[in-house]
Amino acid sequence: MPKLAKVFKLNIKTLEREFYNEKNAESIYKEPNPTELLKLAEEKAKYFKIKKAKQGNLNF
Repeated sequence: MPKLAKVFKLNIKTLEREFYNEKNAESIYKEPNPTELLKLAEEKAKYFKIKKAKQGNLNF
């Protein structure tokens, strides 16, 4: 992806965000309630972020 961003003179972060948005949209657009799926995915992402932040390192 970095090469693609360089060729088209795009910001790599923007390109990555667009790529993942496209993949998500393709996977849910045929579902009966895609908006609900997006809300659930957002909640799950927040949960993972909080869970990761709370985990500490174990020192043995």
